[in-house]
Amino acid sequence: MEYISPDAAYVLFSPVSDRDPCSADPVYRDIYRDGALLHIVRKYRPRKAYLFLTERFQAFEAQDHRYSSMLEHVSPGIEIQFMHCPKEITNAALFDQFDHLFRDYLEQIHAENMDAQLLVNLSSGTPQMQASLYLLKATIGFKVFPIQVLTPRKDSNTSRDFYSTTLAENNLGEDGIVTRQDSDDNTVTFTEDRCQEVTCTNAVRTIMVKNITKLVQSYAYTAAKDLYENSKEKELFSPQLPILLKEAAAHLNLNEEGKKGQDFYEPAIQNASEEARRCYDYLLYLETLVKREAWNDYSRALSPVLTTIMRMRLKRAGYDILIFCDTDQNGVAKMKRHLLQNKTPNFLRYLDHQYWRSFKDGPLSAIQMLHYMEYLKNEGHVDLEVKKFQKLRKAEETIRNFASHEMKGITEQQIQEKTGSSAEEILALLRDEYQIAIGVNSLKWNGLKRIEGKILAELDVNS
Repeated sequence: MEYISPDAAYVLFSPVSDRDPCSADPVYRDIYRDGALLHIVRKYRPRKAYLFLTERFQAFEAQDHRYSSMLEHVSPGIEIQFMHCPKEITNAALFDQFDHLFRDYLEQIHAENMDAQLLVNLSSGTPQMQASLYLLKATIGFKVFPIQVLTPRKDSNTSRDFYSTTLAENNLGEDGIVTRQDSDDNTVTFTEDRCQEVTCTNAVRTIMVKNITKLVQSYAYTAAKDLYENSKEKELFSPQLPILLKEAAAHLNLNEEGKKGQDFYEPAIQNASEEARRCYDYLLYLETLVKREAWNDYSRALSPVLTTIMRMRLKRAGYDILIFCDTDQNGVAKMKRHLLQNKTPNFLRYLDHQYWRSFKDGPLSAIQMLHYMEYLKNEGHVDLEVKKFQKLRKAEETIRNFASHEMKGITEQQIQEKTGSSAEEILALLRDEYQIAIGVNSLKWNGLKRIEGKILAELDVNS
């Protein structure tokens, strides 16, 4: 939490109200007591006070200089700048009209006083002004320090019933030069400190929770993580929240270095191979593209996961296609004629018949693995669901080629028309083959909801 530094230079932004600059004490009517504005100036001695005056209070200042004279009385040499209320604001009791205005004023003051801490008076002005300033603390992009000033009675304020500059300057209780005797003949002084720093914790946390929740529910985990990390109020949340946000972002961004533990996964694959867990993450990523209707990204994202699942399915059936490949310095597996010739010449002949001028060395792809599955099926070696992979391969090729030749967004209807399947049906088929490839059939595919639920639980949000 940010607290006011006792050694800092200060500037103050303050509306004014009927209780400023001072009012008669509710018990000792001949004694004046600091209003909120005056009391803050007395305690913090800001080098400059920016006073926001509506037309009515501008008239009071013009009449007897009550605000400027009393601020100079308690803090000689203070610089005062009046920030007048626009004429179009004719009713200061209406909400919403001060939000942008006060934000602009605070940004101006901050820009003019980068070396000072900006104090804001929450106890003067209308309730609508106070509400605007309270919320600005939670949303503005720099440090603002709200101050509340308690009344002498520690309850609601009462309006001033008279004002005299001469009396105010000579009978101001907080000056410490006047006292009174109570009914028990005890000496009464009026110099207690009534300023309280306001953290605006509830407002800050409420707004942060709302924004992080919205991002998480949109699968924007990186943005949610950045929002938390850039916050000045991290202590409002549990230490587990940033860990979950980083973990969620790492999984959905397919960032291996950011993944910390296996409990992120469904129980059935917590002890699966690294490749199986990586493929699970990728399928969750593909799900977010479907939910966000990011069809161009979805179209381009099918190839890597289809290739991986096909290779895993072949391997589970006892056929490791990588034995026909060399891996280059970039980690790319490339199928080689000489390896095919040495290990399975019959498959090489089958491959040659699939190409116009025979098979040539190249990166391992889905079409090559589909040919291998078809070859094995024809040879009677393995019971692979070739028709399903033919359907997946056709869908992947069709929408990838279509998306790569379009400079505009493709639609889900176009995916359906060109492939005969919806994007969700293609994803479901990939999930089915993935489960067969890793030997499980109990995945609930609720990973995104599980991630969201854990994060919202830390935010105390009912998901």
